[in-house]
Amino acid sequence: MSVTSLPLLAAKEWKLFQERGLDPEIILISPAIAVPAMISGEVDYFAGVGPGVVSASLSGLPFRAVWVSSDRVSY
Repeated sequence: MSVTSLPLLAAKEWKLFQERGLDPEIILISPAIAVPAMISGEVDYFAGVGPGVVSASLSGLPFRAVWVSSDRVSY
């Protein structure tokens, strides 16, 4: 995990997901298997966009990315 995971970990710790009726499982997964896991339905969401996601999107898979930009350091 890195500092970019902090918002997910904090939200889980502070029970923000639970307050909204969600029960996420946060898993550390290799980027090499993230796309196949999404395609097979093993995971519903993953944080991070890399070449595998771009390639999958260009080949017609319905992936979506959310871009977040800030003028401050994320931590």
